[in-house]
Amino acid sequence: MINPKLLTDDLAAQMASEAVRFRMAARAGKILRRMIKELEDDKKIAHDILFNALFKSLAPFEKKFQTMLKGIWGEEQRILIANIKKMKKAWLHKDKIDEIMYPQKPFIKKLTTESRKLDVEILEKMGDKEAAKLEARLKGKGYTKEDPRVSISFDVTNPEVQKWLDSYIPMFSKKLEDVSVEKLRKALIEGIEAGEGVPGLANRVYEIYNDWGFKRAEDIAQNQVIRASNKAALNVYRQSGVVTKKIWITYFDERTCAHCELMDGKVIGLETNFFDLGDESTVKIDGKEQILKMNYEEIDASPLHNRCRCAIGAIVD
Repeated sequence: MINPKLLTDDLAAQMASEAVRFRMAARAGKILRRMIKELEDDKKIAHDILFNALFKSLAPFEKKFQTMLKGIWGEEQRILIANIKKMKKAWLHKDKIDEIMYPQKPFIKKLTTESRKLDVEILEKMGDKEAAKLEARLKGKGYTKEDPRVSISFDVTNPEVQKWLDSYIPMFSKKLEDVSVEKLRKALIEGIEAGEGVPGLANRVYEIYNDWGFKRAEDIAQNQVIRASNKAALNVYRQSGVVTKKIWITYFDERTCAHCELMDGKVIGLETNFFDLGDESTVKIDGKEQILKMNYEEIDASPLHNRCRCAIGAIVD
């Protein structure tokens, strides 16, 4: 016959054991959540340190780029205003637009020359910084400067770097000028068709260039500077001899887009593109698809889009 007291004692012991396990599990869960929170905090701190240093280094170049753009646009504006003032209202017809517009080719050439100078400056400075960072990482993995497998430096005269400068800068300059000319022609034709005279058309030109001197100049400068910075990093990795993969590092704040959020932490081969020309990035926001088409250039590094502030990093085995 089963002793009721023994059964009660055994049940009590089991319940006490379960209670202990429950408390231990709860404590372990709490510790795990705290560890995860600490890791997330550490990641955010590292993220902020990385990007604060990056943006601080790039800020002077952004100002230089904006100043260069405003200087070129100022020259274009002076020619346009002078040409408009030569016209009489009776002569103002949309067929006369070519006589009003500034000559585009000299400005494409000037923009190409000035942009290249600035990009070379950025490449040299940011390439040296990235090489120093990579060297510090490699030392921690047992590599040394004397290791024949490693070349921890950056050479702006490297053929790959020059190839990018030779192909990208003229393309950028031509597309930028094409957009400028298209906007100006459209505004002037609208003014002529509305019956505006010389003062009205001149005001349209002033307003366009004044507007460009703010947001447009800032947007273009930021895009071009972050692009050159990431090209410097990419070419340091190529020249190192030890980096075989790269990682996309997204800058997170209140205006980070869903496309860049999706890219964060993506690792691919060093010579692989994140997106080829013509590819699309698709995200869902509130159940609706948003598509970003890569119609400007192939994406082997940031920027992914206008005003993108992301970076890339090296994966070292």
